[in-house]
Amino acid sequence: MNVPLFLARRIRLQGEMSVVLGTVGVALAVVIMILSITIVVGFKQGIRDKVLGYEPAVSVTPVVNYDFEGNQLPSISNQADLQLVKSTAGKYSPTLSLYQPGVLKTPDNFLGLNFRAYSQEHDWTFISSSLTQGEMPATDAENWLLLSEASARTLELKAGDKVDACFFNGESIRVRRLTIAGVFNTHFGDYDQSACFVPLSMLRKVSGLDEGAGNRIELSGIPFDSIDAVAERVSQDLYEAYIQGRTQGRLLTVTTALETGALYFNWLSLLDTNVVVILVLMGAVAVFTLVSCLFILILERVRTIGILRAMGATSSQVRAVFVYLTLRIVVVGLIVGDALGLGLAAAQYLWEIIPLDPESYYLTAVPIAFPWLTLGLLNLGVLVVGAAVLLLPASAASRVSPSTAIRYE
Repeated sequence: MNVPLFLARRIRLQGEMSVVLGTVGVALAVVIMILSITIVVGFKQGIRDKVLGYEPAVSVTPVVNYDFEGNQLPSISNQADLQLVKSTAGKYSPTLSLYQPGVLKTPDNFLGLNFRAYSQEHDWTFISSSLTQGEMPATDAENWLLLSEASARTLELKAGDKVDACFFNGESIRVRRLTIAGVFNTHFGDYDQSACFVPLSMLRKVSGLDEGAGNRIELSGIPFDSIDAVAERVSQDLYEAYIQGRTQGRLLTVTTALETGALYFNWLSLLDTNVVVILVLMGAVAVFTLVSCLFILILERVRTIGILRAMGATSSQVRAVFVYLTLRIVVVGLIVGDALGLGLAAAQYLWEIIPLDPESYYLTAVPIAFPWLTLGLLNLGVLVVGAAVLLLPASAASRVSPSTAIRYE
C-alpha cells in the first residue's frame, strides 16, 4: 500500500483559496500554451499549403545553355525527360508544365504576368477552391484564362470578359484573344499579383514548342517533411542519367518549394521561437503558482505534519504526501485547462470566430490545427516539471520536528 498517496487522497482540499488559485493558475497557463501551439501550427500549415498550392514540392528544369552568339539552345523538358523523372520519383507522379512571361492588354491598361500551363494530370484543387467568379474550364477547352482577383481589379475585368495576351518570342510578338473563365483569390498577394493560368496547348504554340514539350516537370503531393529526401534522390538519379548520356546531353536541375518559397518558410520558422518563449513564460507562471500553493498548504498543515512524524512517518513519506497533494491540483488544472483550451480552439476551427486581414496575414481567420502528439507531450511535460519542482519545497515539510509542529499556532 502506498501510504503517502493514501494520505494525500484523504486530505480535504475543497474550498481553500490557495487550492483555487493554484488550480486557476495551472489551468490558465495550460490554456495559453494550448492556444499558442494550435494557432502557430495552424498558421504554419495554412501558409505552407498556400506556398505548395503555387509552387510544386519538387520541380525538374533543364539548365539553360547559350551559344556564342547569345542564342538560347534547345533545353526543353519532353516526354523522354518525363519518363526519366517518373522512373526516379517512385510513387509520386510527375506532370509537365510550362511557364512563360507575357502581358495582358486592355484598351486602357496592361499588366505583365507569369503565364502558367499544366498537363491534364495537374491537381487544380487549390485554385478551384479559391474561385470567386466563373468556373473551372474544361480540360480540352481552348483560349481560356484563369485570372486572380487582384489582376482582374487592376485591368477592370471580370469572368466572361475577353482580353488580349501578348507573348514575346524572339523579335516577334504573338497575340491571343483569351476569355476569362474564372477569377480566383487565394489571399496570397505576392503570387496572386504575378500568376495566371492558361491552356498548355495554346502556350506551347505561342512559345514555339512542339507537342508534348514544356519547360519543367513537377512533383506534387509529397509530404512536407519528405520534400528534401525526395529531391535529393531525384537529383542524384538524374545526375547519374546525365553522366550515362540518357538526358540527350542536357543537365537537369532539381529545385524544391523550400527554395522557391524560402522567404515564407524562413518567416514561419521564426514563429517557433515565439512559441518557445510563451511556453517558458507560462511554465514559469505555473511553477511559481504551484510552489506558492505548496508552501501555503504546508503552513496550514504544520500540526498534521507533526502528528505524522510522531506516528513514525519518515521524512520521505511526509515529502511524498505534499507532492501528491499538489499534484492533485496540477491534474485538476490540466483537466480544466485542456477542456477550456481545446474547446476554444475547436470553436475557432469550426466557426472562425476571430477573423484576420488577409492582406496582412494571407488568411481570412485565425487558423487552428491540432498536433495531438505535441499536445500530449505538453500535458506530460507539465506533470513531470510540476512533480520535479515540488520536491524542493516539499522537503521543507519533512524537516519540521514533531514537537515544534504540534505546538505550532
